[in-house]
Amino acid sequence: MGEPTLNLNVPPSAPALNLDRYFATPALWFPGMDEAEWQAEIHKMVARSRLSHAFVSGEISPDDFMDGLHDHGVDVIATADDWENGIVYL
Repeated sequence: MGEPTLNLNVPPSAPALNLDRYFATPALWFPGMDEAEWQAEIHKMVARSRLSHAFVSGEISPDDFMDGLHDHGVDVIATADDWENGIVYL
């Protein structure tokens, strides 16, 4: 299987996309969180980053990606609806 490609509509002079890097995902801190809650949020942040990397690298299917996001607290249906309405999370 060849290297996955993404059409990002970037000029040819742009640097090549490096799929060996992981995607930044936010860790959400809320007032009143204790240390254990914050550590759990950090764990979810790293897990989502690894999951995104596996997906764009072609290691997991779209269904597995969606299931993984759901397992880490992302409502994938609401997210897709938001994207269609122009709302982005990063």
